[in-house]
Amino acid sequence: MGATLGKGSYGHVSVVTTPDGKAYALKAMDKDVLEKRNQVEHVKSERDILSFCDSPFLPYLIGTFQTIKYVYLVQELILGGELYTIIHDKPDITIGVTEARFYGACIVAALSYLHDQLIAHRDLKPENVLIDARGYLKLIDFGFAKVIEEPPTRTFCGTPEYLAPEIVSNKGHGLPVDWWTVGIIVYEMLSKKTPFCNDDVMTMYDSIMKGTIEFGWFFNWDAKNLIKSLCTKDPTERLGTARGPLDPSGKAVREHEFFKSIDFTQLEHQTLPAPYVPRIASATDTSNFEPEESDDESDDDDDDGSFQKISGGGETKPTPSKHSQPFLTDILASNAASDAFADW
Repeated sequence: MGATLGKGSYGHVSVVTTPDGKAYALKAMDKDVLEKRNQVEHVKSERDILSFCDSPFLPYLIGTFQTIKYVYLVQELILGGELYTIIHDKPDITIGVTEARFYGACIVAALSYLHDQLIAHRDLKPENVLIDARGYLKLIDFGFAKVIEEPPTRTFCGTPEYLAPEIVSNKGHGLPVDWWTVGIIVYEMLSKKTPFCNDDVMTMYDSIMKGTIEFGWFFNWDAKNLIKSLCTKDPTERLGTARGPLDPSGKAVREHEFFKSIDFTQLEHQTLPAPYVPRIASATDTSNFEPEESDDESDDDDDDGSFQKISGGGETKPTPSKHSQPFLTDILASNAASDAFADW
């Protein structure tokens, strides 16, 4: 067990290495906490979605296992740090329109893939976007992700300052909630703040429902138009919303003038130069993350500090991981699992 990359309400993520020197991210979640907070199905949903999905903009799942106390997800290790750190905590890195365009395009490509599978992420934010060794982005944390078909779901979930109006109003929501959040993140990349953030959550929700966004001088016309179009209150009119087989979710976003210079085919093949390539000294170098004290036990720290996540739900059918590795058969055998995790 190596360095701890992050801690949350249900457990922690650590670096682990195998006897042959391969490194992975190990997400450990406390079963008792998951059951008490009604998160068991959400964790299973995260597992199933990661097992099914295969995109360069999503982390691959190696496999899962459990002990008496914990369930574990073994995932690809991504060591370039969080997009949040690049936006807010790297004074030597400036995110201008060029950088925001590249990072935004990576997120759009990831969501377009997910939405093709009818999967909404529902907790998109810079802390849940990691930078890989080549400078490309990967979306993480699928605990609130859900396969959404008709009718729309009404689960209140996500992180407050990134919530779409239809989640705040609890009128039912679908895939378009993710496009709203893309607009918020593009705004945040260019201004280092979110448009509706307020210390009082109810005031923030009121601002989200009003939908008025103020732009500084550093927003060019294309950026402002993109953000306004993504942050349209009516999800049926929102940029990116699917309009039929010939106009799938995300098509209109990829074709927007803001992304005119991005060749999405090259982006998906990852042949475009990234604006920033992180320094990674070794296969276990965690220097691009804020240091965390490594524990053997899960703790009860909040994931987000001032804004805690709000629980949601989702169901998907399990699919074996495309990236399973033989070493998993030698990891701690499952024993005395509680009924809720018997089929983990």
